[in-house]
Amino acid sequence: MMMIDFSNKWDEIDRASKKGATTRIMADHKLDLLIGYSDTGSRLLKLKSGQSVFNSMDLPEFENIDLVLNEEQGSNELSVILVDSQLKDLFSAISHDLVNASASADTEAAAAQVFLNRLGRWADLLEERRRNGLSFSQQLGLLGELCFLVEMLEKNWVTPTAAITGWRGPDGDARDISLGAISVEVKAALATSRRVLKISSLDQLDSEERQLVVSRYQFSRADTGISLAGLIETIESILRPLSAEWSDLWRKLYLLGYDPEADYTDAGYIQVDRDLYLIEGDFPRLTPANVSPAIRAASYEIDCAMVSDFIITDQAMKGRINGS
Repeated sequence: MMMIDFSNKWDEIDRASKKGATTRIMADHKLDLLIGYSDTGSRLLKLKSGQSVFNSMDLPEFENIDLVLNEEQGSNELSVILVDSQLKDLFSAISHDLVNASASADTEAAAAQVFLNRLGRWADLLEERRRNGLSFSQQLGLLGELCFLVEMLEKNWVTPTAAITGWRGPDGDARDISLGAISVEVKAALATSRRVLKISSLDQLDSEERQLVVSRYQFSRADTGISLAGLIETIESILRPLSAEWSDLWRKLYLLGYDPEADYTDAGYIQVDRDLYLIEGDFPRLTPANVSPAIRAASYEIDCAMVSDFIITDQAMKGRINGS
């Protein structure tokens, strides 16, 4: 099923008559889907079903989004309405995620359940972001992942579509990046910290099923240099002709809790170092296969100076990504 891009969809509706106007999308979805504007001119996503697939008791609460459920005999109509027009990019990202995540369901009930589950996840995520925002450790981790995305795009390791699709961490996958037969774990640290790879679990360096590379970045804080906002702008400039990929980029950023209005977005850093470690053979690591089954969990550090023989070049990395 084709992925729907929501970045410009509302703008395609005639502005002169946009109040109350809707247009149907994704005809092969199990739910009847429309986007458009409410009677007051607010952006909305509407779902219709000939069955009673939604229950008002199951609907989450949002600060800037209204959920309106109309129930008739044996049928439902759920309207997701944006209250704050300044959050239209966020609303596009949420709509993109809700519709595409539920698109693979086989029945109306299954599609509605996926839709509700994702809606609840967004409500929890936005509430968490409102309370706490991204921690410094999360900001640094995102900085590393965005730097890796920029590298892939600028060095033509993969196509823009493959790069954004392959950024899997925001969707809850075990690996940060998955590209063909290779997975990538991205590590980021300040230059003042020890030169180690911090491993958080027994599974993190388990490469039995796929080739695995760890990309480790070191950054120093600076008044100028790269920033989260700047890296995102760089990625956007490359994606500009690809509106669906642009929407998916922002969907993933919002899933991580990124707030484009937060002070941290413009914090400056200098990239001091970056190494690619190929995890294979006798690379020192703990995995479920080489520890006692009595050990249920472990976190540990690997001295980078002692695994320098496993560093690979950019050219070797590109070759492994493309299977050559």
